[in-house]
Amino acid sequence: MQRIGDAEPYSGLVVCADCGKAMVLHRAHTMSADYNHFTCRTYKKDGEACTAHYIRECILDEIVLEDLRRVTAEAREHPQEFAEYLNSKQSAELQKEIRKLEKEKSAMQKRTMASKKELAAKERLEAEKAKNAAKAEEVAKKKAEIAAAKAAEEAAAAPAEEAASEEATAEAAE
Repeated sequence: MQRIGDAEPYSGLVVCADCGKAMVLHRAHTMSADYNHFTCRTYKKDGEACTAHYIRECILDEIVLEDLRRVTAEAREHPQEFAEYLNSKQSAELQKEIRKLEKEKSAMQKRTMASKKELAAKERLEAEKAKNAAKAEEVAKKKAEIAAAKAAEEAAAAPAEEAASEEATAEAAE
């Protein structure tokens, strides 16, 4: 007898043939364990969505045991074919896993390429910024040179203008 919390060997494996939903185990606490049975969860929740059918756990045990006996007998009678069958199943599973990993690799490579392109674009922007900053610095220097030249011109012109102004004043006074 299993206790609550014990692992149920058929958990998640028994499904309704009609609706495809899980069948749930109902334990017969007041009767013999022979009366434990799986019923359709859909029927249990919504009686109109599926039909009332069940399978007793002891019958399911017998079916599984008979199937195991059949498979092991087949394996004993034809060991080479059975080994090839198992290898083909494993090979198919491995191929599926390889395809999955290749998809992941491809996605990673795409992300890497996108990151490289983004990095290159950022580097180009930084180079443009540096070039623009250098140009701005040159323009500022030119402006400063022009302002200095203008100031020097004005400074040189100021004494000449003062002299001319003094001369004009002196002539006017005479």
